[in-house]
Amino acid sequence: MSRSCVRKGNGSAPRWLAALLLGTSALAQTGSYPQAGCRLYIRVVNRYGRVLPYALDHFMNAKGESDLLPRFTGLVGDDLPPGHYRYQLSRRDAPVPQLQITGEVDLSAPEQWLTVVPTGSVAIDRGGRVGAIDLGGAAPRKPIAGRIRPAPDSAMPTWVRCQALFTKDYIEVPVTADGSFSVPGGVSGAYLLIVMQGEHVLQTQEASFGLPNSPAAVDIVLPSRNGGDGR
Repeated sequence: MSRSCVRKGNGSAPRWLAALLLGTSALAQTGSYPQAGCRLYIRVVNRYGRVLPYALDHFMNAKGESDLLPRFTGLVGDDLPPGHYRYQLSRRDAPVPQLQITGEVDLSAPEQWLTVVPTGSVAIDRGGRVGAIDLGGAAPRKPIAGRIRPAPDSAMPTWVRCQALFTKDYIEVPVTADGSFSVPGGVSGAYLLIVMQGEHVLQTQEASFGLPNSPAAVDIVLPSRNGGDGR
């Protein structure tokens, strides 16, 4: 008969090992290890970047089981567990349902920034009364003519990417051989104009469209190869 090579223990494990095993078991039951809380900054602006007076109504987790609104001071939330959330914002100066904003956000980083741009606008008189609410799009306007000086090399396709600064909207318009381009009249808001040629950026320039004092034409000056601009 062969002897067993298994050594019997004394029947008791060290206290630290027992505590470790219990802690690991508890974490396994919850499905994840503890994570540090997140800080969320919410900023509500119009298409031109002007801050609008909004307040947070609720900030619910994905299952709608708990509202973390008490963890917010104004529009800044602290110690928010990572996860998926649904929120609602309302204007403080015009508490009308048409101007409420609802959305969703995923939290994972220690600090996150959320810029929200409502689609509607409101007119408020000096007495604080709501005069008009506009939920429609921009009124039709004439296209905005643009010119790039000097004209880029026509041997490669050149275009202007008009990227909204505060939303995900963008349009791309071609540049002709003489350096001219045209931005559609329906564009409104603050934009970054990016002159692209192949995989290269030739120039960038900010521009605002749709305001009463917006320019009727846009000039973009390319930098000179010898330094300075291309005038």
